[in-house]
This record gives sequence, structure tokens and C-alpha cells, in this order.
Amino acid sequence: MNHLPAIRVIRRRTGLDRLRAKLPASWRAADKTGGNGEHTSNDIAVIWPPGRPPVIVTAFITQCTGPESKRAAMLADIGELVRAALG
Repeated sequence: MNHLPAIRVIRRRTGLDRLRAKLPASWRAADKTGGNGEHTSNDIAVIWPPGRPPVIVTAFITQCTGPESKRAAMLADIGELVRAALG
């Protein structure tokens, strides 16, 4: 008998305001965010548009003063550009 522990999937809300923010709800995505808490934010995501192969998107913003929300909005705009490019 196999005695492996149960695996629990945890769905995090981190990154929902970055690259994934303006993607259609029907698109699956997995991402890893980062930043230094001062002037740098980044996000890397694998995006699965329905009926298409996955797309890898990376974005790195640095030397951008102001609140984290400003950089998150810039990353969301990048995600929107990716959505527009993929149709």
C-alpha cells in the first residue's frame, strides 16, 4: 500500500494585479512575482490561452520610484499588450 502524504494545492492571489490582471478569465496562468520593495518589480508567467500553446511572459521593471501599485499597473498593461497580440 502506498503511504504518500496527500498533496494540497494552494491557490495564491499574489500576482493578480500584475501580468494576469487584464487577461480574460478563460485563460489559465501561473506566475512568480518578485521585487525589492522599493523601486523594482517583476513577474514571470506561463499563460495558456484556450486552444493555443502556452506562452511564457517575463517583465522586469526597475529604477521606478513610487508605490508598488504603480509598478503593478505597468505589469498589468504589459499583460494587456500580450493579450492583444495573441488576439
